[in-house]
Amino acid sequence: MSLIQCFRTITRCGIFRQVRVGGVPTLVPIAIAAPPEEMTINPNDQIEKRMVKACDGRKVIGLTYPEGSEPEVEIKFSGAVMELEALMHGKIVAQASGATEVMVFAEFNSADPPGARPSGTIGNSVLAQTEATSKALVTYIDPDTKLAVKVTVKDASDTLVDDECSIGAGMLFTFSPELEAKAVDIQAWVPCSVSNATIVTAEPLGLVSIFAQGVSFDNKARLVSIWSCSRTESAPLADTSERTIKLTILQSPQSASGLGFDIVDTSLLNAC
Repeated sequence: MSLIQCFRTITRCGIFRQVRVGGVPTLVPIAIAAPPEEMTINPNDQIEKRMVKACDGRKVIGLTYPEGSEPEVEIKFSGAVMELEALMHGKIVAQASGATEVMVFAEFNSADPPGARPSGTIGNSVLAQTEATSKALVTYIDPDTKLAVKVTVKDASDTLVDDECSIGAGMLFTFSPELEAKAVDIQAWVPCSVSNATIVTAEPLGLVSIFAQGVSFDNKARLVSIWSCSRTESAPLADTSERTIKLTILQSPQSASGLGFDIVDTSLLNAC
């Protein structure tokens, strides 16, 4: 049947930053943890219509021609690491050179505060907090008023009363006797310096190249080359694992089709 010769799906994709190393154009890989779920190339042709008069006086289309095009590529992934996420907003990801300050969350009951967090756990590197400098935010909901109550962070040497606490190294919480007796649910955000962090930098991404490989129903290979892309409007970063990358396809002298992208069907068996 002829249907077996039809294209089935894209199975692999590579995305590369275009950089110059020692003045030599070089492609640097962007981390992709999962194969693409879907890849769409939209030519976005702008078609002009030339109207002519029919013999009965009506205006009819005499000719259409492409006035322009704004091709785009959209790639959907089931999951993405940070480097691919940063691509969505045109930034470069790198390992931070020094410590990076973050706010670490803790949640527990004031009657039973946890011990210090063990090594290898987020929050273990929290330093003992002082009242004068601490940025920690500790709160609970008053069971009577239903309003948020702020707990004041005091020095470890202070005598704690009412809505007061101290925070030792490793997020070791100590509460006043009154607050322990209330047995309320505490929520805390505590500043923490982490090392070896991966962060989104302010450095712009620049141009990228995309290569993809797919397969037809008869297991023959199809290849896609998009030689040069730049970012378009940002895609959202949702709290789900799925990520969608959308880029504008640029003109390139390497493109055999003249469209900026090339799709090549082959008679060769697919291999990964």
